[in-house]
Amino acid sequence: RLATRRCRRRLRSKVCVGMLLDADQVADVQTDCFAEDIDPPDPLPSWTKDQWVAFFESGGEEAAAVQVLAPKQRISPARYEVVHTTCFVRASPNVSAKAVGQHPCGAVVEVDEVRDGWALLSDTSEPQRTTSPTGECWMLIDGKAIGLGQLLQPLPPQLSPAVIAALLGARADLVRFLAPVTYEVVAPLLFAYELPDESSRRLGEPFESGARVLIQGCCDGWVQLASDHGSQLSYGAAAACASWLRDGCGADPTVRVAEKRLPASTVWPVTRTTACLGYQAPGGRGQGKPIDALINGHRVEVDAECGHWVRLKGTTHPVWVELDAFLAG
Repeated sequence: RLATRRCRRRLRSKVCVGMLLDADQVADVQTDCFAEDIDPPDPLPSWTKDQWVAFFESGGEEAAAVQVLAPKQRISPARYEVVHTTCFVRASPNVSAKAVGQHPCGAVVEVDEVRDGWALLSDTSEPQRTTSPTGECWMLIDGKAIGLGQLLQPLPPQLSPAVIAALLGARADLVRFLAPVTYEVVAPLLFAYELPDESSRRLGEPFESGARVLIQGCCDGWVQLASDHGSQLSYGAAAACASWLRDGCGADPTVRVAEKRLPASTVWPVTRTTACLGYQAPGGRGQGKPIDALINGHRVEVDAECGHWVRLKGTTHPVWVELDAFLAG
């Protein structure tokens, strides 16, 4: 029996490594790990085979699965941001070495090595390397010893798409909208992050108050931009697809749902041939209810839009339906 399982394990490893597994494949890995007494999380996370093996072999620790890919798929080299007014680039790790360049505050440099408080810049990030007599470019990280204070600040590592998907797939509080919803930024400035965590990497320029974006999900005080650069409805510089914005709920909001009122007596024809469900709010959270009036070919009055959602007019309570009910076909 053990030899049979080892044979099955070798065969499956050729198929499943690096791929996200479905329920049947998870059950196979569970059997191979002799972990029939460990229940997989519900709902089933989007994990690779390596992550499921780590989960079962750890005795059911989700953290083991989340962390298994991160060390392998971080994109090197390390990245540092200049936090002083101006920082010199020197030919060797010494304050008396020849200066071969400089970087202003806010510049980001790539670092191959840190040695005795100095950062060795990578080949790709430092064109001055060709003019350096040593062929190397160094920047001092902390200038406290020479009365300057902190010069460079390490940035969070850039993660691969597979790692980001694994980290998000492990979160039980992640909610995906059925269709994107328009939000408006109400904070003076709002940065986008790679993950729903302020310690993760910032992406692009901040959004300014009044910017409208399409949101495709939410997660414990955060909202996620739709994974399409076209989701930046009124903001020119895209932060990044599927990045996250802090949702300061309560007395100090940073974003809010933004409805667009439609002209009075706006009538749209229903074009969807399948059943149409109505929801109390745009996004499709909660239990949807069938709407009898939304039959293919019927014309109905609508009074507001919000992203890919439309609100019906003349209902006792707000009823939102997907815009696709009027665009299908």
